Formats: sequence, C-alpha cells, structure tokens
Amino acid sequence: MQDKQTPSRVTGASSGNGRAIATSFADEGAAVVCADLIEKPRDEGYEDQIDTATHELIEERGGDAVFAECDVTDREQVRSVIDAAVEEFGHLDIVVNNAGIFTRYVDITETTHEEWDQTIGVNLTGVWNGTKEGVEQMIEQGHGGRVINVASVGGLVGLENEPAYSASKGGVVNFTRAAALDCAEHEINVNAVCPGWISTAMTREYLEDQEFMAELEDATPWPRLGEPDDVADACTFLAGPRAEWITGHSLAVDGGYTAQ
Repeated sequence: MQDKQTPSRVTGASSGNGRAIATSFADEGAAVVCADLIEKPRDEGYEDQIDTATHELIEERGGDAVFAECDVTDREQVRSVIDAAVEEFGHLDIVVNNAGIFTRYVDITETTHEEWDQTIGVNLTGVWNGTKEGVEQMIEQGHGGRVINVASVGGLVGLENEPAYSASKGGVVNFTRAAALDCAEHEINVNAVCPGWISTAMTREYLEDQEFMAELEDATPWPRLGEPDDVADACTFLAGPRAEWITGHSLAVDGGYTAQ
C-alpha cells in the first residue's frame, strides 16, 4: 500500500477473491470499502467464519472497513459507493473491480441472449463503471491512484463452453490496456489480474465434479489449483509502491495454465 490510510474500494468483496483482496489490503494498513450486493459470504463458499461479513472480519482484526451495497451494472450506485468512500475516509486511492458472474458451462448454441447480456453487464460494464467513476475521483484529487481489474485466464485464451464469460473477460483485458494509456499522465496505474481456476463459491459445483477436476489438474502445470489468497497477493503487489511503473499489464495468476 502507499501509506497506512490508503482508502480502497473492492467490489464483490463479500466472498471468494474479493474477500481475500479486501482483507489483504486491510492487513497492509488500507481502509476498505467492501462493496457487494450482500454483506456475508455466499453459503456455498469456502470461507472461514462464513457467518461474518468481510468488513466485520476486518474490524475484528483491528482494521478500518465499511460495507456498501452496490450493483456494479448501475453507474449511479457505483458513484454513490465512491462518494461514500470519500466521505468516510477523505479520499480514494485504489479501486479493485472484482465483481463478476459465471452463468453456466455450456457452448454458444445453448448460451441464451439473457445470459450474454447479464455476463457482459456485470463482468465488463461493471468494470467500466468502476474504472470510469474511480478515475474521475482520482483525477479530481490530483495525487494519482491505482485501478486493478479482475479478469481471468478466459480473457487471455478462449475457454470451451464459456463464450460469454471469455468475451467479457477479454474485453476487460483490452479495456485495461486502453484505460492505462488514458490515465498514465495522471499517474493512475490501471492493471488487471487474470486468475485461473480458484476455489470459490462461483466455481464450487465444477470443482466438486471429479472428472472435471481431473481435467483442470492435468491442464495446470503447478501441482495445485489456485486459492483466493493467490489472487489477493497479486492485487496487493499491484497496489503497492513496488508496482509504480507497471501499468496496462494483465498478470496471469494461473499456475502456468496460459504458459502452455
């Protein structure tokens, strides 16, 4: 983190990667606005203290955090969360656009138009909303900032039976590059992380399929699949002082999946 009171906003903070990112930032001294549709982790998640909301967990550890309800597809709600962060902590230094959905593991012929619209709305338009509103606040403040977009290996390579998801995450990767160019003069870094298969509520039903799990393990060179802490560590690095001259980059956090 840049200092001991770096205010940050993390979407999708209640569960999975977002919860790990929010708590990691808090452990580094950041004040965190935990934005999500619900406060507590999803019932099907792998979290410890699953009955404890992320902002409450941070407070139990001695950190500063608040919860803000937010639908990332709604620009006004996104702006309201940023305003709340500034009101609560004085300014905004980091935005993490993590909120995302995955509807079904089916091919293009079975993917519905509604699923396409929903996936693009959350995974891509949600990142646009968070980045645009966050960057405008940072420019107004005049002392730079960091934007971290959570994409996926599906944004770097095509994934079978995931046409809408791959399209949305590919959009996030290239949007990250374009936004980085626009924001460089303001000393605002815009980067992305691209997780492989991570143990979260969103992936649980697939990870519990033994045949599917075996295929994933065969396709991942590292001798384990990913955990939310792996993604959080990458985000914490990109938010910190050692990443000052890194922008427009998409960092694969995938155990070598996309290195093949």
